[in-house]
Amino acid sequence: MTSRLTAITLCFAGISSAAFADNQLTFQCDNGKTLTITYMSGNNYRSARLVFAGTNRPIMLENQGVGSGTYYAGGGWGFAEHHDEFTLIDDTSRPSRSFSCHKVRTK
Repeated sequence: MTSRLTAITLCFAGISSAAFADNQLTFQCDNGKTLTITYMSGNNYRSARLVFAGTNRPIMLENQGVGSGTYYAGGGWGFAEHHDEFTLIDDTSRPSRSFSCHKVRTK
């Protein structure tokens, strides 16, 4: 009986830790940029870390609380998702530019 309770407890512990794990995705965007975005679980997914391929400099983004989909912005960049369509927003240029992005399949 003790081993069964231990197994059940470990199973629920695995589920709860997986439910709050950081979610990391890689994208290829139409402007040629490849990026990795990590949605941070530590503060209930209110922030994300954006890293462009070839750099080690993370750009911290904050959730902007849009009504439909998600939109994170910070450091002159934004990243949006709506109905499984992803957009990179470059606010470092004037005028601002947007690029469609597609998930990169990982092995």
